[in-house]
Amino acid sequence: AIWKSILSNVDVIEDATDFFKSGAASMDVVRLVEEIKQKCSGLQLQNEDVYMATKFEDFIQMVVKKLRGEGEEELEVDYVSMDVNDMTVKMPHQCFIDGRFTNSEDGKTYSTINPTDGSVICEVSSPTAADVDRAVAAAKDAFENGQWGKMNARDRGRLLYQ
Repeated sequence: AIWKSILSNVDVIEDATDFFKSGAASMDVVRLVEEIKQKCSGLQLQNEDVYMATKFEDFIQMVVKKLRGEGEEELEVDYVSMDVNDMTVKMPHQCFIDGRFTNSEDGKTYSTINPTDGSVICEVSSPTAADVDRAVAAAKDAFENGQWGKMNARDRGRLLYQ
């Protein structure tokens, strides 16, 4: 019903109905997420979930899995926090390899410098050649065997732009 109210120009919402190809925009993503959260209290749904499951059938399956407590595990991130312009900005400082944040193989770091005053923002993991090789192998595997590689180039571009 929520999809139908947002996609009012579509006569029938079918399994293959694509949210964006049917005319939805980014503000519709926010509306969809918020209305579903209101109907399904406690559901942890994010805007990104809509971009990763744009077809009605895929979206419903993803929502059902989340309601059952299934799905992807929570990503563990060790953030560095910084107060900027009355906001707290949280930044990861480790290497992101194969879906996880990890320190570099040799534990070395380098300083990230604030260009406005020369102060050190934080220490960031400095990847080794072996870290880069692991990251490239994981990316190749994810592209060849995961959802990203099965997605058409236009949809990948749209996600990167978002």
